[in-house]
Parts: sequence; structure tokens; C-alpha cells
Amino acid sequence: YDYAICSLGGVDGYKQITSEARKAKKPFINNQVIGDKWESHKIFVASDIPTPQTLEFSLPAFSKLIEDYDYLFIKPRNAAGGAGQIIVKKQNNQYEVIADGENLKTASFEEAYAFCLARTRPNSIIQEGKFVEKTDGKVFDLRAVFQKDTTGKDHFTGAYIRLGVAGSEQANISKGGIALDPAEFFSNYGQLKEEIVIIGKKLIKKLEATAGNIGEIGIDFIVDCDRQLFVLEINNKLGYKGLITLANEKGRSWKRTLDRFLGKPMGYAAYLLKENM
Repeated sequence: YDYAICSLGGVDGYKQITSEARKAKKPFINNQVIGDKWESHKIFVASDIPTPQTLEFSLPAFSKLIEDYDYLFIKPRNAAGGAGQIIVKKQNNQYEVIADGENLKTASFEEAYAFCLARTRPNSIIQEGKFVEKTDGKVFDLRAVFQKDTTGKDHFTGAYIRLGVAGSEQANISKGGIALDPAEFFSNYGQLKEEIVIIGKKLIKKLEATAGNIGEIGIDFIVDCDRQLFVLEINNKLGYKGLITLANEKGRSWKRTLDRFLGKPMGYAAYLLKENM
């Protein structure tokens, strides 16, 4: 178990060590790195989990989705923290494209596409943008964390709101967002939490049928303007900064959540060790 692969010598070091461990038939807390947004999306669809429409980036995909939805995100298949994202909006036959601080406004479809193409990383997806609920004009999403423990069973560790900065289309903490307690944010959080747990456990079961052990996973949910819950993406980087912030600001209950978050992987490692002896 290694939360930050940089300590293994980066991606190459990670691949070398995991390859050697697999040859030796060592158990993994996570049997694969959950990072490919396109492969994840296909599992969402196969599991009948509500998720924004997503295609591999191409001219036909761009043309179709901008016609159908007027609001799109272009994302690298393997990236975290909102890195490399491009936002496209269409209104009254005018296109607006936002990419890493650059901004284009044009009436030309061809110019808008060319602008995106020049800034899109290889192996990217293009995704329907949902018009999400906002608070004080700021977008938000919800990061839910599921982990296995000493029993080998999946448990909901906790969830927190990520509230973006004013004027941003992204809620990532790495983009300036802040962490908030969902129980203070939603009047119906108890009901919402039940739905999150059902979807999360269903998704983990489907992932494990495809990829093997999923010892821990972060699932990003959005709530649209009709109050419908959607799964946006899954992560193996679970976002400990939000939990630390809430533990420091909110006290005992969030400190217990943080303790569970930090302790469960070691408990699950002990379970795997016992099962594989």
C-alpha cells in the first residue's frame, strides 16, 4: 500500500514494484489504479448508474455533444485535480471556450473546435456538462469515500462537499475550492447519504467483478438543478485535504472520520495478509 506513488519512484517505479508483486502473487489493497475516466464511464453505464453522457474526444463527438447539450467538459482520461480540463459553452450560436486561463469567444464552430483541439491532451474524453445547483453563485460537488476494513467488507467512511470559488466551473480543492460538512449543507442529507451508499456499493461490486480488489475508492457525485444525483468520476486519490480541514474545523466527529480514513487501509492489509497465508 502506497498512497503517494512518488515514493516508489514515480509511475515507472510503481509499475515495476506492482509487476514484481503480482508475479509473487502478493495481494493488493487496490488491484488496479483507478484513474482512466473513459474505462470508468463504461462501467458506470454497464451498471445503470446515472452519469453524464461521455464520449472519446473527436470532431464527431464534439459536434454531437455541443449540439445536444450546449455545455461540455473536455478532460484527460488520466488526470486528477481538474488538470487539463477545457470548458465549452454554446449560447445563441456563440461559443465560449475556457482552457487554463485562456478564453475564446467566437461564432465559428470550426474555430471553437480548432482552439480545443490545440489544447486537448492525447487520450481525452468529452463529457456533457450538467447544470448543477449552486450556492452563492458557486458550484459544488460531493466526494464520498468507501474503504474496506479488517472484515474485508466495504464501508462508507464519509463524504464532504467541495465548494468552488466564485466564477469557476470546477469545485476541486486544488483549484481553490473549500471543504464543507454535507450535514450542514443539505437539509435532506440523511436521505441523500442513503442513496450515495447504495450507488457506491453497487459500483464497487461491478468494479471488483472487472478488476479485482478495490480496497478504497473516492466517488465524485454532482447534484443537478432537478436535485438528481449523478456519478461524475471515481478516484484512487481520495482527497485527504478536505478531511483534514474538517477535522481541524469541526472537531471530534470529523477527527473520528479522519482516523477511520487513515486506519482502514492498514486493517484491510491485515485482513488480506491473513486470507493469503
